[in-house]
Amino acid sequence: MDIFDQENPYIQSETAKVSLSQAKNDHASPDNLTRLAKDNNWFVRAAVAKNPSTPSEALVKLASDFDFRVLCAITENVKVTESILTSLSKHQEEKVRWAVAKSKYITDTLIRSLSYDKDWSIRRCLVDQAKVPVEILIYLSKDRHRYVRGAVAANFMTPVEIIEEMSSDLNGYSRGGAARNINCPQEILARLSTDSDFRVRAGVAENLNSPPKILEALVGDKNEEVRIALAKNPKITIAGLDILTKDSNAFVARLATLAIDVKKHPEINF
Repeated sequence: MDIFDQENPYIQSETAKVSLSQAKNDHASPDNLTRLAKDNNWFVRAAVAKNPSTPSEALVKLASDFDFRVLCAITENVKVTESILTSLSKHQEEKVRWAVAKSKYITDTLIRSLSYDKDWSIRRCLVDQAKVPVEILIYLSKDRHRYVRGAVAANFMTPVEIIEEMSSDLNGYSRGGAARNINCPQEILARLSTDSDFRVRAGVAENLNSPPKILEALVGDKNEEVRIALAKNPKITIAGLDILTKDSNAFVARLATLAIDVKKHPEINF
């Protein structure tokens, strides 16, 4: 849900409510939006920053706003320029740089620049960016932070040879990411299904590319997270699910029972 569609403590007075309504209006006049861009309430200014009808000149001024929440809103505006995003990508506030990394209007140049950001969360965000170039994923596969490497290993755009390489990473996050990747080769999934880290085995259990034989071998896994992932995987056989219906964990048993019903009666919406 859009933050501007929620009740919030920042808009209490009737005047503020009217201002917010105007700031959100795509059909508001340029002069009115320019005026509201100077409003004392950050919530109103943020709404103006996000409004696609806001004049470019007003966006440029808002890009110097003192409130990081207004700056983050600008990154969602269809009119945001590369110049503004470049400026915001160098902002001292991590949340602003994170918003730039997440923006669908980010350019390849900025993605490359932010891939060197000092904060791992920014680099981690880039991995999920729809526009991220493959070469950046390859670069980030060697990142010093485990969460970044794990995300790269799980990304479906990561080349198979990189997935194979990361499946042998010493850190479980990388192996777990590879185990969840739909493009992970089945021979690699077979090896990861016996990994010492339960999160890696759970990744194999939820992977839609895992062969039924591998999934059935995990039915007796000692970790309940692995068995939960198995019960949710539509590729597991009814025979495997039947075993899980007798699981010591009531939640696993319930999931397996429901999964069997779905397989036997696909025409019914459970």
